[in-house]
Amino acid sequence: MSSVARKVLKIILWVIASIIMLVILVAVSLTVPAVQNFVKDKVVSYLKTKTGTEISLDRIRINFPTGLQLDKFYVQDLKKTLYYTQAAWLFN
Repeated sequence: MSSVARKVLKIILWVIASIIMLVILVAVSLTVPAVQNFVKDKVVSYLKTKTGTEISLDRIRINFPTGLQLDKFYVQDLKKTLYYTQAAWLFN
């Protein structure tokens, strides 16, 4: 195997390993409550602006790989409650 092919193979392996490590890092960081709150705030504000509805979410718990729990999830449109739950489990 030539040295150029060996260098290209090394670069490809480094890229693949970096992508795998990035995915693992994101998955692990989403189990930290501070990161969960940050993501929750960003998603709720995005959904409020895109849909024009009142949306609130008190807390989110992400447990890999078992599921997602939404605490005090509330959606209101035109002074009418569309959805409210104290605790909802998704993917459990």
